[in-house]
Amino acid sequence: MVLSLVVEKKYIIADLSKDLIGKGSFGNVYAGKNSNTGDEVAIKLEKSGEDTLLKHEAQIYAVLNGMSGIPPLRSYGMDGDYNYLVTDKLGPSLGSLLDDYGGTFSLMTVINLGLRMLKYIEGIHEKGIIHRDIKPDNFLIGLGPNNHNLYLIDFGFSKSFIDSSGNHEEIQYNRQMLGTENFASIAVKNGVTPSRRDDLESIGYVLIYFLIGTLPSKEHCVNPRLLWETHSDLPGEFLLFMNYCRNLDFYSVPNYNYLRNLLFNLHKLSKFNGINSFDWEQTSS
Repeated sequence: MVLSLVVEKKYIIADLSKDLIGKGSFGNVYAGKNSNTGDEVAIKLEKSGEDTLLKHEAQIYAVLNGMSGIPPLRSYGMDGDYNYLVTDKLGPSLGSLLDDYGGTFSLMTVINLGLRMLKYIEGIHEKGIIHRDIKPDNFLIGLGPNNHNLYLIDFGFSKSFIDSSGNHEEIQYNRQMLGTENFASIAVKNGVTPSRRDDLESIGYVLIYFLIGTLPSKEHCVNPRLLWETHSDLPGEFLLFMNYCRNLDFYSVPNYNYLRNLLFNLHKLSKFNGINSFDWEQTSS
């Protein structure tokens, strides 16, 4: 028997057993369709009896609405046994694409991805929000001809770093870690409250992972210079990137332009053409 689901009398999941396309920090994500327009959508479901984490994510999406690289929130609500959140359906994640390309991306692609990621995370931080779960599976490309677009998703662990008085929240220690440990910063792994610096450090780990196919060891994370000694072909700009992120203070306003310029300069030195070209576009063209 096919088990389907309809929410708001228009968002349809045809088959819950076959249309699962992902799992977020909580809840499952299904491919669906708007029966009125035919638009493809992604529907995240959470049992309504559980904590309302989906409501929190919907509130974050509302704050970030209209920003570049953030899929628009189409709807949020409760229907029967489920809380639901509806966004545009996107293409595969960078984690999935990485598998298709043998476990690494080209330097050109890594630089271009890094420039997009820095743009998006700076915009999010300007809204007073930190993501707290930067990883390859939370970056998705657009569908079909829009595969040059990149999107950041899954804001279930995101939070404001600004308190009710408008000040930066205070640093705390011995906190339980949230998010994905593999790409978390050293400070977060050690139980320190995350701040803007930690999102940036995670981006650094993601870029290095894309380039060399493995994650830095703990020793390399603590001392990025060791990473360069082990991977001598890793451009020094990534060492500078990681050193900068690792030396940021909890309360620091990051210099996003400095990190961007590191990547721009490497792009120029490598004589790449344009900043909107990716490995998967070369294959599909």
